[in-house]
Amino acid sequence: VNRVGDAALIASIVLIWFNYGTINFYSIFPINASLSHTLIPILLLIGAIGKSAQIGLHTWLPDAMEGPTPVSALIHAATMVTAGVYLIIRSSPIFEMSNIALIATGLVGAITALFAATVGLAQNDIKKIIAYSTCSQLGFMVLVCGISYYSVGLFHLINHAFFKALLFLGAGSVIHALTDEQDIRKMGSSILSLPLSYTFILIGSLALAGTPFLTGYYSKDLLLELTTKEYHLIIVCWLGLTATFLTAFYSFKLITRTFLLYQNYYKNTWISAHEGELNIIIPLIILSLGSIFFGFFSKGAILDPLAHPNITSFIKLTPLFLSALGTILGLFIFLLSNKTWNLFFKNPPLKLYDFLVTAWGFDKIIGAFLVSPIWAFGYNTTVKLFDAGIIEAIGPFGLSNKIIAISQSMSRLQSGYLFNYALIIILFISISVLIT
Repeated sequence: VNRVGDAALIASIVLIWFNYGTINFYSIFPINASLSHTLIPILLLIGAIGKSAQIGLHTWLPDAMEGPTPVSALIHAATMVTAGVYLIIRSSPIFEMSNIALIATGLVGAITALFAATVGLAQNDIKKIIAYSTCSQLGFMVLVCGISYYSVGLFHLINHAFFKALLFLGAGSVIHALTDEQDIRKMGSSILSLPLSYTFILIGSLALAGTPFLTGYYSKDLLLELTTKEYHLIIVCWLGLTATFLTAFYSFKLITRTFLLYQNYYKNTWISAHEGELNIIIPLIILSLGSIFFGFFSKGAILDPLAHPNITSFIKLTPLFLSALGTILGLFIFLLSNKTWNLFFKNPPLKLYDFLVTAWGFDKIIGAFLVSPIWAFGYNTTVKLFDAGIIEAIGPFGLSNKIIAISQSMSRLQSGYLFNYALIIILFISISVLIT
């Protein structure tokens, strides 16, 4: 799927070169070229969809969680996955040339935010839950870029780096303490043996949910408020608000099942569980401080030039209410009434749980319509036609078979009978006499 995004990005660069005669941003932005105003930003958007794991080209992100947790914390919180969002922000003057591209950007971001939030509900791997929350937050960043508030998208990108790295490293601390166990169904009561890890993950989850006065609140709350102004894209607002509710819900599902529910793992594992060394704890302390204070101290540097929208108290409080509701329901359903969750999601004929746990079936869809045809085409052309066909006929097997056939035909001349040799000698002498 990354190759799809790469191909679109390369195609956009080629189109920019043909339209503007350069690929230097400082030379492109002042030029008002009339050709391909929509095609170029659409191709850039497809490239960003691949790089920032937006819906359709997102399947690589959950699978990348197999790597070490510190690597996940780095590349999935602050560096690699944000490259697509940065591409949109950096290319913002090009996107502003096309309303179609902006609408597409907003819709892709909003649908991704909702999609990843719903899938995160059904995951039981602690790293996959955080991975889908990353995908959802990237959707929020793309969403706000689609309504032309690029500085808010950048602000959320920076804030997200703190609390998402904190969540990943906090999860790594838990996994390390529980002998590499990642299934939250096999955890429980870890707050007793891992109080520091619980505190760090709680801070990260509260910031992720947009709790007031934590880092995530200052950017997430603002971008949701800004979506209410876009009457032509009001669906983006509602999708974002729904994703906000679900984010708080699955965040506290993780906390409840990992730290608060009854113990559900081996006794020896529980006895040996302990907090990590200082080299694990110190980075978590630094990131937790950033997750609490960075948004407050940095908001003025990015947001002051903005004209703040005039909104009602109801709209202002709606994201906070939905986050609080998701938190309360997450605690109630998983801590007090776990049967409610099983009744709603796992009992037939409701197949909602299966639909969510398979990530809306995207793996099957991409496998059937993208991967399998490419594999079949590659096998039928590259392998059967060229590698096992033409190349083998001309190269190794074909050449060796020809040499063997020629040598076998020549070996038949050496029959071992004297009259055959005498006949051949007479024929050669006769031919030589005739020629001379």
